[in-house]
Amino acid sequence: MDSQEFERSTIAKVSETSPEYQRYLAESREMDDITELREHEIFGAREIDELDRWRTDLGDEEMWQNVPDMREHGAKKLRENIPELKKRVSEFLVKGRRYYPALQAEVDEFNEKTGGSVSIEELPQLPDEVFESFVRFHISNFKEQVVDFEAELESYRGRFLEQAKSVIEAGLLPISHELLERRMSHVALKAHDYLDSALDEIWGSYNDRDKVIRIVEKAPLEVRYHTFVHEMLHALSGVTILKKTHGEDEEDALSVDLSLGMEASYEPQRGGLHISGKPLDVVRHRGRFMILTQERFGWLNEAITEALTLELVDEKEGAYQSNRELLELIEGTMFGTVKDPRFLFVRAYFENYEPQDEYRIPAWKELNRAVNKAFGLEGVSGLAYIDKVVQASGVQMAINDVETHFIQTNSGRQSWLQHAASPKHIQDSK
Repeated sequence: MDSQEFERSTIAKVSETSPEYQRYLAESREMDDITELREHEIFGAREIDELDRWRTDLGDEEMWQNVPDMREHGAKKLRENIPELKKRVSEFLVKGRRYYPALQAEVDEFNEKTGGSVSIEELPQLPDEVFESFVRFHISNFKEQVVDFEAELESYRGRFLEQAKSVIEAGLLPISHELLERRMSHVALKAHDYLDSALDEIWGSYNDRDKVIRIVEKAPLEVRYHTFVHEMLHALSGVTILKKTHGEDEEDALSVDLSLGMEASYEPQRGGLHISGKPLDVVRHRGRFMILTQERFGWLNEAITEALTLELVDEKEGAYQSNRELLELIEGTMFGTVKDPRFLFVRAYFENYEPQDEYRIPAWKELNRAVNKAFGLEGVSGLAYIDKVVQASGVQMAINDVETHFIQTNSGRQSWLQHAASPKHIQDSK
């Protein structure tokens, strides 16, 4: 997509607490409830719903007299939806092995109900009508079983709220009680279908646009609360909000908010320490057009989120091990110059962009200065450099890079400064 399409609009940063953004959230929530954007992610549900609608509508010859292209679109859906679902099941059979017991139980139940003898491995090769029957059976099963699971998720709210309040009182969580309760009240909790989530290889997710935490309904009991805490911390982390006012000549390419009569759309540019950079492309996701951007500091954001989660749930083993190892390596270099490096990261993680303040993101700037001081850097951002290495070659390469080139001597620091500032190094590491 031509970047000029993004420049026809005006973009400004606004406060998350501003009346205009809160009004937008309320209006969006109403629309999401109507369009079911905040509902469950169920394997095959959208595709089956499309099949049902198109099978009914395509029989109405008069309806399509003036829009033959739209009719062909519907016919294409009838041809492609089931094969596409079969392809996803094939991918599941490769990547979703931890869910095999759940799928086997469901296939056994399907066989018992239909008198069939289908095996897991045979699912992608089934005749389309049999496969569609299984998908419908799966959707019905999910809807029946999800009620108790989501009640369990809701019970976690109170438990987490009390934990968070006690940590705030101890001065270890830089967020107010009011903000804690307000942000938690905005978050919806939904079950995520294991067949749909297996390809992501995660137990849960948080979408900062529709403000929904989704947790796999087949997640083991021992990881559910841990996952809830991790995703809720994402929801509580500081934000920078971009207000995008649509140009008069702009096509409705970036957001359905324009077609809904809203004069502007709002997108989170930053959540915690994760920053969305330059727009790269536009995709349709869950009924909305979403801007794909050049992501920055995602590794650092997940490292801090999981580190905080482990403290809150009092566990030692967690996810994002390499990310946390890189974070701890950076913190280790800071101990000689900063009393509590971790708190600098945590304070920046919970910092909200406030355009009316003299210093919009002071905690983030202080963190960067502290890292640069520890690494002996001037004129180059140590965190930005490390992020570039992660983007180009992965977290492990960044760990090796910092360990190899950072030496606790002035000459070593100067050498590392030259190394970090070299564009050739980034190119060579790709």
